[in-house]
Amino acid sequence: MRFLRSYGPIPTNDNMYDESIRRALRRHKIKAIALPAQFLDELSDNFLKSSPDSYLLTGTAGDGKTYHCRELFVRLGGSEDVWNGGDPIQTLKLSSGLEAVFVKDLSELQAETSEVLLNDLAIDITKSDAKRVYVIAANHGQLLEKLKTPSPSLERLRLAATVESMMVTERPAEADLKLQLRDLSRSPVADLIGQAITAVTALARADHELSRAAVVGTVNNGLNGIGHAACCSQDVFANGCQFEATV
Repeated sequence: MRFLRSYGPIPTNDNMYDESIRRALRRHKIKAIALPAQFLDELSDNFLKSSPDSYLLTGTAGDGKTYHCRELFVRLGGSEDVWNGGDPIQTLKLSSGLEAVFVKDLSELQAETSEVLLNDLAIDITKSDAKRVYVIAANHGQLLEKLKTPSPSLERLRLAATVESMMVTERPAEADLKLQLRDLSRSPVADLIGQAITAVTALARADHELSRAAVVGTVNNGLNGIGHAACCSQDVFANGCQFEATV
């Protein structure tokens, strides 16, 4: 239960960020709850193609942008230990031979770093023979603010106008731009909440069964195999969660 509280309202609001949840997992030494990531299959299929598009994952804090990035990075062959190393930019060689550039959160980058990154993105999405593709997570306002620099290039101007149009109208980019945008704040919560509840209860149920089995074995061993313990209850702490198991 202590871990599950990490997902609920807390004063610091840290639980809105995937990185905070990962720290809680390591601290409590428990298995992660596999929450739904509605665009993960789409992203994976795209980056396994010979000529993939770049993706911008946007929304508000806590929508799952970094979660999607991490799950995609691991699914494509990246190491979770490398991802957790703290570097806000990770790269991965794809099966197509292209280099995928992952940005966990655009707001974490220094101004000079984000300028170079966005300039490269603006140029690479126009080239059919580009050697790099991108997965960039960014909040709505931060993305538009960083795109609209005081004196951007023509490519940056086009990129900024395209992204703003995609965010407002939900229409795709022009055909000659290899760019996709997914706004996670538009996710259908009514559909996702059922999947989230199922994931949480499934983990709790599995832990409960493991805990109960452990108590049964301990009691039976203590009784030298004689019968069973008569209706005794024990508090069992397993994987950071408290359950009451009746033996």
